[in-house]
Amino acid sequence: MIITHPKINSNKYSTISLYTLKAGEISVTISTLGATIISIVTPDKNHQLGNIVLGYEDIHSYEIGECYFGSTIGRYADRIRNGEFKIEGEVYSLNINDPKGHSVHGGRDGFSNQNWTVQKIEDSGNPSISLSLTCLDKEMGYPGNLEVIVTYTLNAMGDLIIDYDASVDKRCPLSFTNHTYFNLSQCEKIFDHHIKLNCSAYLPTDEMQLPTGEISSVYSTPFDLTHIIPIGQKIQSTGGFDHAYIIDREEKENSSLILCAQVQEPMSGRTLDVFTTYPVILFYTGNDLHKNNKGKPGASQTQYGGFCMEAQNYPNSMNEPNFPSYIISPGQRFFHTIVYSFGTYG
Repeated sequence: MIITHPKINSNKYSTISLYTLKAGEISVTISTLGATIISIVTPDKNHQLGNIVLGYEDIHSYEIGECYFGSTIGRYADRIRNGEFKIEGEVYSLNINDPKGHSVHGGRDGFSNQNWTVQKIEDSGNPSISLSLTCLDKEMGYPGNLEVIVTYTLNAMGDLIIDYDASVDKRCPLSFTNHTYFNLSQCEKIFDHHIKLNCSAYLPTDEMQLPTGEISSVYSTPFDLTHIIPIGQKIQSTGGFDHAYIIDREEKENSSLILCAQVQEPMSGRTLDVFTTYPVILFYTGNDLHKNNKGKPGASQTQYGGFCMEAQNYPNSMNEPNFPSYIISPGQRFFHTIVYSFGTYG
């Protein structure tokens, strides 16, 4: 089932539309602004329903907020050093929107700050909505005219499936993701959540949270999440996570959908499994959520109040020769999938 909400007058656009996908007890509300997940309501182990994602109190705050709550991110996720890269000797200078002089999450007016167009709605047992966006050549500094579609599908199994489909008419690096902050309990911090990442290597970062170019084993480091462990215990030893992990997969699985992360919250009994076709998942623990973000009272304004699981391509890959290249050429299709699978235990 799909519920269409009344249109909301926008300060920047003519109107913003909201749609709720509902399958069984689970419902997901999507905004055309930023192709954003506004809420995900799931049952706990006692069948009590609750919203498990962070956000703002009203849609107008999404227009000016800087936390990317639930947003679709692009053209390229994460930070790009100095907001520059080269393709065939030509330098592309991107919009600088990071205080330390870098471009982050596509620039000031990246995907998250655009009002997407509803292209298709499927109101069925597995409801879905497809949203489209056109980005012009040199918009935010990126080369090429880009056509992108993001499709959200909620199935009866409790899976929220996010499909990204794009093409560009000039060579351009692409890496889209979703920036939802999850909190599976009613607590203001995520310390009691237990996590496991199917990742035996990660990308160390410098003081500006940019990859150093190294690919390091997690074993015998505080960043080892290969066995399920309370997030709070790991935050105490690391100060918080904002790190890209390389997903373990066989060569034959390079383009397949694979389980990369598992989270359990004992008090609510809720679980979250993350599957993706991407090579990397960035695990972020809301280290800066307390810094005047004007989110909803409670966890949305609390340091470590939520966590993100941002499946994506290697960050800053265009500037790191040790990383794979994710430059898409004209005629080449960009297609990736992220699945958030919800359940309970206990």
